[in-house]
Amino acid sequence: MFSICFCDDTPATLHKYIELFELIAERHQIPVSIRAFSSGEEFLAYLENPNHFFDLYFVEAGLKDISGIDTVLRIHEYDPWGLVIFLGVRAECASDCFAAYPFNYIIKSKLNFIRGESVFLNAYSVFKQKKKPYIVCKNRTTFQCIQLSDISHFETLGRLVVVHFKDRSFEFYSKLNIIEQSVKNKGFIRVHRSYIVNLSYILDADKENIFLTGHETPVPIGQIYLDHVRRETYPFFSINSSSLSVK
Repeated sequence: MFSICFCDDTPATLHKYIELFELIAERHQIPVSIRAFSSGEEFLAYLENPNHFFDLYFVEAGLKDISGIDTVLRIHEYDPWGLVIFLGVRAECASDCFAAYPFNYIIKSKLNFIRGESVFLNAYSVFKQKKKPYIVCKNRTTFQCIQLSDISHFETLGRLVVVHFKDRSFEFYSKLNIIEQSVKNKGFIRVHRSYIVNLSYILDADKENIFLTGHETPVPIGQIYLDHVRRETYPFFSINSSSLSVK
């Protein structure tokens, strides 16, 4: 079941949204549950129950009692993995709203069947991916939900962390120690103070470098991590005194 909620202080608008997305879901034979809230306070009070959460949140950017941005920031506190879409009146307000890391921003007057269908299917695609192990990476303007199986490695770049996946890369603000805890016991290994690699992407290795599938540039092995690398890769590699070589 794909759960959706709408938070808007105009009852007629809420009714319109529910009808639209029920129609879209029915067309694509996707089971949904939809709930509506007419104020930010009512909505946030509902979310205080840890069992109350949704897969997709639509929030009016111009809520009268609590601002849309403040409401969305609270949503992220209760449900860090929920997808949030702002519903706004003017395009120029979008940049302010992206400070709250929404999945999207939609002009309310342009929310017709075609636009709603596109947004709905994109969000549902992310929802399905979330059933597999993934990580959410955020920067100032956007975020990525990335399946762990698609990630070859992480590296630090100044104050940024760069995640490499599917011949792409994405820079975001974090610390490698935090990433290390997020992917602990999920097939990743810290090999250097600046690198974490996915074991399944390792092609070969020696005492100084690890070579990854799809990457010409090797990942260095920090000397203080060498014994750790040998221990953790033992099920995957035969280890001798001079190198770590593929079985």
